[in-house]
Amino acid sequence: MYNRFMTLDTSSKAIGERVRNAREGKGLTQTDLGSKLKTPVTATAVSLYEKGDRDIGVEALTEIADILEVSFE
Repeated sequence: MYNRFMTLDTSSKAIGERVRNAREGKGLTQTDLGSKLKTPVTATAVSLYEKGDRDIGVEALTEIADILEVSFE
């Protein structure tokens, strides 16, 4: 079952916090998550997403939501 991923706050920082919480809830490291993407990214890139220092594109966010089994509806 998918959990709610995003609420009304869609800022990069808020989205990043939700990604981090969901990733940690699944027991994945930043390296694990980055390597599961169709176009793999480094742990550093995942860290930047989670801190809100780099925007996550819609395609990557959709992939991340699928990997972490969460929804952003």
